[in-house]
Amino acid sequence: MISGVARRRSRPARPRFASNPATCGPGSSWATRSRNAGGSPKRRPCSETPRRRRAIPRSGRAHGSTRGTCTSSRIEWPTRSSPTKPRSRPIRRTSGRRKGSRKRGDVEDEVTVVIPARDAAATLEACLDSLLVILQRPESGLARIVLVDDGSRDETPAIARSRGVEVLQSGGRGAGAARNAGIAAASTGLVWFVDADCVAFPDALDHLRPHLEDPGVAAAGGTYAIAPEATLLERLIHEEIQVRHDRMPDDVDFLATFDVVYRRSVLDAVGGFDERYLKGQDADLAFRVVEAGHRLRFDRRSRVRHHHADRLLRYLRVQ
Repeated sequence: MISGVARRRSRPARPRFASNPATCGPGSSWATRSRNAGGSPKRRPCSETPRRRRAIPRSGRAHGSTRGTCTSSRIEWPTRSSPTKPRSRPIRRTSGRRKGSRKRGDVEDEVTVVIPARDAAATLEACLDSLLVILQRPESGLARIVLVDDGSRDETPAIARSRGVEVLQSGGRGAGAARNAGIAAASTGLVWFVDADCVAFPDALDHLRPHLEDPGVAAAGGTYAIAPEATLLERLIHEEIQVRHDRMPDDVDFLATFDVVYRRSVLDAVGGFDERYLKGQDADLAFRVVEAGHRLRFDRRSRVRHHHADRLLRYLRVQ
C-alpha cells in the first residue's frame, strides 16, 4: 500500500493542457517508459493542440522556432507583445534643390549679366545682341543686362544705350573695379560675367544655372568656341585652350570670367574682386572662394565665341 503511493508520487508531473492531457514531451510518462525500456525518447508531433489556434503574425515568431513540435513539457506560443519593427524605406535621392528653396523665377534664382568694357565698340554689338536673345526667353532666368564702362573713349556707352542696356561708369579703375560695380548694382541672386569680346550661345546660361541649385557650388563656368572670322593665330590659341579644357574635371579651382555665373552671396562674403590686380583678378577670386569652402563647377557645354588676342605677345601677357 505504502509502496504503491510512493510509486505514484515518484512519477513526474504531467503537463497541463486546456483539454485532454496529451502524453508528449521529455517529462511525460511516455518518455519515462521509453527510457526504462532501454530506448531513447524520440520527439513526436503533439497528438493534440489547443482547440482554438490564434493567427500569429510572422514578425512575432521567434527566430529559429519550431512550430507544431513539442520541445518541453509546456507549450509557449509566440505573443504579439514584441513584434518586429518594420524596416525603414530606402532613402531615395531627390533633385539637387533643397527642400524649401526658391523656385525658378524668384529673385534668388534670377541672373544679372555684367559686361565690363573699355573701348569695346568693335565687338560689343555682337556681344549684346547675343545676350538680348537670351533675355527674351523667360525660362533662361536672365533678368537684367548691365554694361560697366571703364573709361571708354569710343562709342561703347552709346552702343549699349542704343539697345536699351543699362550703362554704369567705373572711372577707368580696371576690370576688377568694373565687375565690382556691376555686383553692387545687381538685384538678383546670381551674377553672370561675360566679356565684351564674347558672343554667347543661346543655351550658354541654360547649362550653368542648374549647377547653382547645389548649395555647395558657388560658381559655374563654361568654355570657348572659335569665332568664324578668327585669324590663324587666334585658331592656334583656341586649339591650345581646348586641349586644356578637354582634360579639366567637373570640379575645378579656377574659372575665368569670360563665361561664369557666381552666387551673389558668395561674392559679397569674400569681398568681390581685388581691384589692386590689373590682370588675373578672376584667378584670385576663384582661389579665395575655394579656400572659403565652396566648390566651382566646370561645364564645357556652356560656350561663348571669343575673340582672342591678335598678337602672340599680347596673349602671353595674360597667361
